[in-house]
Amino acid sequence: MLKLFFVLVIALSAFTLQAESQAEPLKLSPGLWEGISSDDMFYQVLEINEKGPHRLVSAKLSAGFKQIEFYLFSDDQVKCSVTECIVEATNTRRPNEFVRLILTPYLDDYFTVLHIVHDETGKPILSDHYRLAQQKSQSTVRRFLDARLPQLKALQPTSADVMDGVWIGVMVSSVGDADMVLLEFSSQQTSTMTRYINGMSVSHVSSFKPEDVRKQGELWLIQGTHPIQGSNRQLVMQRNGDTFIEGYWSDSLRGHSSYAGSFRLIRLGK
Repeated sequence: MLKLFFVLVIALSAFTLQAESQAEPLKLSPGLWEGISSDDMFYQVLEINEKGPHRLVSAKLSAGFKQIEFYLFSDDQVKCSVTECIVEATNTRRPNEFVRLILTPYLDDYFTVLHIVHDETGKPILSDHYRLAQQKSQSTVRRFLDARLPQLKALQPTSADVMDGVWIGVMVSSVGDADMVLLEFSSQQTSTMTRYINGMSVSHVSSFKPEDVRKQGELWLIQGTHPIQGSNRQLVMQRNGDTFIEGYWSDSLRGHSSYAGSFRLIRLGK
């Protein structure tokens, strides 16, 4: 019996080694991926073309996308194994600055990314991690700028002690997805909060009137619009100094929770 057990173990090991030897290395197929590194509020867009060069675009949300870094790389700078792809790209404005991306597949249309910026000696300058979703349409950044760029350029500085103004930031869902959000707050007129969903060409918009806002201590409690009758959307917000807002967005669909996420926003035009 023991001899049979060892024979089975050896056969299983041989089968596993054979399967691994036959596994094909990963490949970065042409397409567009996008995601957000939520810690520093950078929107990351990875563009893989049919023929190089390819590029990573890093756009800073808190600067209203006025600060954008471009990193270029060729096919020769992509090395893939059966578990991950490693990309080495060069900053187009600072040729002594590089980014290394370690991409691991997550489900079918996502990559989990370790993002490392380093100098010419390989010394790390900073690192971050995020998830990239495949975008089969125009990038969310491009759609946002096409619709909002004139408004962003026209923004004027506002008083730090008032809530009114335009705020931008990142919302992280209860399952870890990070999306861009834009709050246009008015104490006298209808306000809107828009969530731009990564990898999709749609956004979720919630509006609320001044009478939908209730102040409780340091908190703003808001009843937002929900597109489905009989469902609810609630926002809870709190100022964090003069520059930031922190809060929570929750949706319930006919009595059942359908989405929950926490967000952090920074004022634009300050």
